[in-house]
Amino acid sequence: MSWRIESTRDVEATPEVVYGYYASPDTWGKWAHHTRGAISRIPLAIGSIVDVTDGFGHTWHVTIERLVAGRHVTCVNRDMGFVITSTYDVMPTERGCRIHHVIEMGGRLQLLYRPLQPVYGRLLRKETQRLADLASIRLADAAAALA
Repeated sequence: MSWRIESTRDVEATPEVVYGYYASPDTWGKWAHHTRGAISRIPLAIGSIVDVTDGFGHTWHVTIERLVAGRHVTCVNRDMGFVITSTYDVMPTERGCRIHHVIEMGGRLQLLYRPLQPVYGRLLRKETQRLADLASIRLADAAAALA
């Protein structure tokens, strides 16, 4: 049986600013938990592969399985007996947007990772906070440039 964790955060930034981070793998190392860097040789599209280097220096080949421009990205990593599905959503609100990130761990070896669920939960909350901070800074910088 798979397990999942999620984190939701309201951000005073436009959905377009947040989605820009989702759609640009070169930014993933700035906000995504346990990610040092990511490279995609083509723009994100369903079926494209992003090479993600984790905090230990190992590179994973992550597949984009679902993409709704401006709103949603689903990434799947199938490796070593487990399946990690990460979903990233951004929805407009009256004051900006709401980001919602989910990590689901499945596969035959997922039970080995179940004890780490609280750790992943903390990492996911930090991830959404970092993304919120980056989006807010980008929005403030854009406003200052217009002033």
